[in-house]
Formats: sequence, C-alpha cells, structure tokens
Amino acid sequence: MKNEWWKEFFNKDYLELYSDKVSEKKTQEETKLLEEILNKNKVIKVLDLACGQGRHSIALSKEGFNVTGLDYSKDLINIARQKAKREDLNTNFVEGDMLALPFLNQEFDAVINIFTAFGYFSEKKDDEKVISEVFRVLKPGGIFILDLPNPNNFFKNFKSSQRETSLNGFEIKTMSDFNPATKRWDVKIKRRKEDQFSEKSYGVRIYDKQEITAMLKNLGLLVKQIYGSFNGEIYASESKRMIILTEKPE
Repeated sequence: MKNEWWKEFFNKDYLELYSDKVSEKKTQEETKLLEEILNKNKVIKVLDLACGQGRHSIALSKEGFNVTGLDYSKDLINIARQKAKREDLNTNFVEGDMLALPFLNQEFDAVINIFTAFGYFSEKKDDEKVISEVFRVLKPGGIFILDLPNPNNFFKNFKSSQRETSLNGFEIKTMSDFNPATKRWDVKIKRRKEDQFSEKSYGVRIYDKQEITAMLKNLGLLVKQIYGSFNGEIYASESKRMIILTEKPE
C-alpha cells in the first residue's frame, strides 16, 4: 500500500462508498454530543480537523459556532464549500495539511477530529506531530475531541474478508489485514455495480487506550473524559468508540 494513500482516497468515489456511514441522520447523532461538549466548555471558535465534505463543520455552524474545516482533499473541500454556500453559511473551509496547520498559535477554542481521521501516517512520530499542531493552535483552556475505534471492539468484530451491498446498490468486497508489530490496519475495497468498478486502499494505526492517552499527555494535553459512543455513554472495554476529550492547560 502507498504510504500516502489519503492523497487519492478521499474524493467523490469515497462519498459514494461511505454513503451509509456518513448519512445526515448519523451526522446529527454525532453532532449532538459534540454540541453538548462545546457548549459546556463555552466554545466559540472550532477547527474541524480532517473535515472531509464538511458534514460536522456545517452542522455545528448551523448551531451558531464559528467553524473552520481543514482537509487535504481538494475535492471534498470544494464539495463542503458548495454545500455551505447553498445553505447560506459562513463556514470557512481550508485545503491544508494536518502536519503543518496554516493557522496562528492559540487561534481556536476547540479542535475536533471525528470518524477515525487520525493514525493515517506510517510513522508514529507524524501522529505525534499532528497532536503537537493541535496543541499549538488551541487557546489555553481549549479542548480537543479525538474520535477513534475502540480496539477491543475492533478485534472482536475483525473479519479478514467480507461482502455487503450498499444502500446505493454497489456490491462491496472488503479485505483487511492487521499487523500486530506495526499496529497497522490495512484495507482494500473493491466496489462493483453493473459496469462500474473501482478499487481503493487505506491504512490506519489502531491505538489502544493506554497508548493514545499516554501520547496526548506527553504532548501536553489533559485527558478529561472518554466516551464510548456518540450517545454520551462513558467508555467501557466493550464500547464501539473511544471519543477522547482533552484540554490544553491554562
């Protein structure tokens, strides 16, 4: 697999492939918890890091937050801008690299990173660089919300191969491999519908609770709470997600 797979993965084909998982209903469910946390922490200015097509950025903008969305994908940023324009929103969308955020120090009250948009890089030091950049652009007292899969649930439900039919009628075959030494989960997806065919690959590092919280703490962030789902339940070993709420010290 190409180390920089994300440069080609996130485009219009990605939106069709994941249409079931990025629905309006799911976005509303996820935004509810985000809104509660942001309001509780008196957040005004938000950075949606790896915002994709802007589903959380736009949803939070509708709730009155001042949102900037950043993503590497030019295609998805353009889609996000078009949607914000149609809905008459002032959401700011920026094409950029999470390893070198094009923002000032202490510019945001909160940074969010949702839908496993972390752990893309082949080197762990690059994931650390992302968190360092988040720390830099956060105001003192600002918060960072990081949404990752819970590895316990991940391994319990791991399948090396599976087939499914998407809501838009595509037959999808997914082949997965996990390397315990590197903690990398590599996935190849083949999608077919009549004469339409596409193939995509991606890979992410699967962090366990101990490793990711240690990384966050070592880079200066205080872990305040870990949720197990967007329903707001507290994290447990069987939870589907690890939604980690951290704070930059005053």
